[in-house]
Amino acid sequence: MDSETPERLDLAQLSQLAECHPNHVSSAFRTRFGISAARLLRRRRIERACILLREKDRPLADIALQLGFTDQAHFSRVFSAEMGAPPGRWRRRNAEL
Repeated sequence: MDSETPERLDLAQLSQLAECHPNHVSSAFRTRFGISAARLLRRRRIERACILLREKDRPLADIALQLGFTDQAHFSRVFSAEMGAPPGRWRRRNAEL
């Protein structure tokens, strides 16, 4: 995955691109890369969120929707689980870097 990966890519789309059943794609992906496709996609979304969070004036809700989260609360839960802090706190700590 690279910077041109669509932000809302999911297992169903990967399966469609590979022309395989989602279960097969999921299993093959984990075997090949040692991580589930869902986990990698989630990690990439959080990496993109870290970039967007450096824009201090950008609302968290806008970032959440752009990255395909259902709402800001969902974004905050996933971000906190990955990064160890909610996005607002992470932004305050890292915005000046």
